[in-house]
Amino acid sequence: MVIGIKVINRTQSTVWCAVTTNTKPSGQAGWFGIEPGASDTWERPGWEDVQFKNSDNTLKKSLRINRGGPALVYFDGFEKEIVVYNDYKPEGSFVVRNRSNTAVSCWISTTSGGSGEWYVIMPGESEVWRRTGWETVAFKSAGDMTRKGIYVDNRGTQAMVDFHGFDKNITVEHTSSTFLSDEHYAEAIRIADRCNASQNTKASSAGGLMASIYKIDTLERLSTGFFPPFFGIAHVS
Repeated sequence: MVIGIKVINRTQSTVWCAVTTNTKPSGQAGWFGIEPGASDTWERPGWEDVQFKNSDNTLKKSLRINRGGPALVYFDGFEKEIVVYNDYKPEGSFVVRNRSNTAVSCWISTTSGGSGEWYVIMPGESEVWRRTGWETVAFKSAGDMTRKGIYVDNRGTQAMVDFHGFDKNITVEHTSSTFLSDEHYAEAIRIADRCNASQNTKASSAGGLMASIYKIDTLERLSTGFFPPFFGIAHVS
């Protein structure tokens, strides 16, 4: 199997696609048109920027993808998320985070293997259990005076299980099929937060603000001279 990036155009219009050559300098560079329903493949062994633009170059979108395995990329339009499936995804596991203000002991069943021991998780800390599928996640207090649990399916990937206290609900977050895009968006938010904090600025309507990935990318390019790994949707006036 060729270790590369296969891009499929699921829209009704031709889209132009380019993939950087960081991990394969001799690879094909430049823009290539992909007709509706058609696909193209770029041989790359690792992280690259997959970039899209329309025919008149007024819309652009990209995402840094492929962590060393074959990647299947679906382009569904500039107004939608780029969907990525590849051999890299978070390993089947449960990440248990203690969101309470006291230490708690945690146990996870061993239907798919692993250790059946109890482990203490301190406030603000986390532990990882390698499991796949449905498992019981249980908690007990010091002295085993109180117990609480939940039956969870991690869907073969990573599930985040948050313990907030014995008097509160246990919450679960699942890794989405667009987790790569989610990671980049989260990083953009963190960059914006750091910039705002360092400048000690205040927004007139802080509750309604959303970080602009396009503007953050533009700032990065102007400040460092490097083209950012993703550049969102170009704003058209």
